[in-house]
Amino acid sequence: DNNIQVYDDYTDDGVSGATFDRPDFNRMIKDIENKKINLIIVKDLSRFGRLSSKISYYLEEFFIEKGVRFIAVTDDIDTGAIETSEDMVQFKAFFNEWFLRDTSRKVRNGKKTRAREGKVMTTYPTYGYKKDPLDNNHYVIDPDIAPIVRRIFMLARNGKTPTEIGKILTDEKTLVPSEIVGNGHTRKDGIKRGWNRNTVKRILQNVTYLGWVSNGNTKKINYKSKKTMIMPKEDRIIKKGMHTPIIDEETFNIVQDMIKSRTSTRVKSYDWLLKGLVCCKECGKKLSLVPQKHPNKTTFYLRCNTYATNTHLGLCTPHSNNLEKVTDFVIEQIKKRCREFLDEEKYTKIANTNKFIYIY
Repeated sequence: DNNIQVYDDYTDDGVSGATFDRPDFNRMIKDIENKKINLIIVKDLSRFGRLSSKISYYLEEFFIEKGVRFIAVTDDIDTGAIETSEDMVQFKAFFNEWFLRDTSRKVRNGKKTRAREGKVMTTYPTYGYKKDPLDNNHYVIDPDIAPIVRRIFMLARNGKTPTEIGKILTDEKTLVPSEIVGNGHTRKDGIKRGWNRNTVKRILQNVTYLGWVSNGNTKKINYKSKKTMIMPKEDRIIKKGMHTPIIDEETFNIVQDMIKSRTSTRVKSYDWLLKGLVCCKECGKKLSLVPQKHPNKTTFYLRCNTYATNTHLGLCTPHSNNLEKVTDFVIEQIKKRCREFLDEEKYTKIANTNKFIYIY
C-alpha cells in the first residue's frame, strides 16, 4: 500500500547494540553508500543501536546527507515526517544508552560476586581441566591432558626452556590447547598454530594448576568498547583450593624462579618511522625491530613476528630486511606518487612563502 519495495533484511543476531561495528550493519551502510537503499525501518530505536552519540550522527547527519529516511515503528520516529521531534529522538537514544550502562553495571557487579565465591567464569576450560558436568563453574581434571601438563612442568623444572619444550611437543605432534578446549576458531588470520614459547610460558605461569581460581585477569575499558586491558596481579580476585590441583606448589614455585632468572627487562625501546605500518607479505603479521650491534654502530632489521614466535614450525621466513633501506624506499615511493599528482613547483613556492611568517 505504501509502495515500499524491500531490498534486503539486515540482522545481527547475538551482537550487542553497544557496538556499531556489526557485520550486517556495515553491509547496510555500504549499500546506502552505493545508493541501493533510501529507507530503513526498524522495530524500535534500540534495535538500531544503543549509543546516543552514534545514533545522533546517523540520524542527523549521515542519513540526511545520503537521502535516507529512517523509521522506528514503536517509537513513532520517522525522519521523513515533520511531526518527528529531534528532541524526542535524542531522549530515547539517551534512555537506551542509560539502559545499556545500567545493565553493564549489574552484570559487572554480578561477576564480582561470583569471583569472590571462586566460581570459574571462563567460556573455555583451562588446558588440563574440564567443566564439571554437575557444575559449569567448577573444574575437574581431564585425565587425558593432565599428564601432558605435568610433563611440561617437569621438563621446565629439569632446565628446558619454553622454546625447547614447545619444540618437543611439536615434534611429538601433541595437540595445542586451542584444539583441545575448543577455541581454535578465535584465530582471525587462519594460520594454524603449533606449540611456541608463549603458549608454554602461559601454562607454566597459570595458577589454575595449583587448584586456584583467578578472576578479573582482564577488564573491559568501558561498556562502549570491546577493548580489554590486563589487570595487575594485585587487583585480581584469587581463591585457593577451589578444585583439584595438577601441580604441587613446590614445583610451581621452582619453575617461576627459573623463568624469572631467564627473563630480561628491556632497557631501551626504539621509535621508528614505519612502526606499526609494515606487515609481512606472506602471513600479514606486523614486522618487529631487531637491533644488531657492531663495534661502531647498531644496524636495525625488520623481522616477521610469526617467524619469531613459531620458528621451529616454519610458518614464515625471517625476512631480515634492513630498516634504513626499507624506510628510504618507502619515502622515495611516496615522493614519486606526490610528483605524479601534485604541482611540485606550485607547492614549493607556497612552502617558501610561509617559511618566514611570524606570529606575535
